[in-house]
Amino acid sequence: MEKPDEDISLLVKDISRFQNRDLKRSLLLDPRALTFIMVPENGYPVIPYNAEYSPKGGANKDGYLLSLIDELDQLKAMDDVRPYLDDKYKVR
Repeated sequence: MEKPDEDISLLVKDISRFQNRDLKRSLLLDPRALTFIMVPENGYPVIPYNAEYSPKGGANKDGYLLSLIDELDQLKAMDDVRPYLDDKYKVR
């Protein structure tokens, strides 16, 4: 059975519309690259979380989420996260 086409307006997330947020210090975490179309420089691609993913096949199924915490801690110390995201993830 074919999956119906998804409505693109439901997938795109435009965080630039938040007037009270500085885009230099904002991230958009999502497993679907299409959501970054309006602000690709703020895109942070992640693996979909379903409580079953284990990067090393071990018992700690939350290992990936814990690794995200470490990187987010590094990002919060940066004046502008966009150059780092562009260099590491190349969403654009």
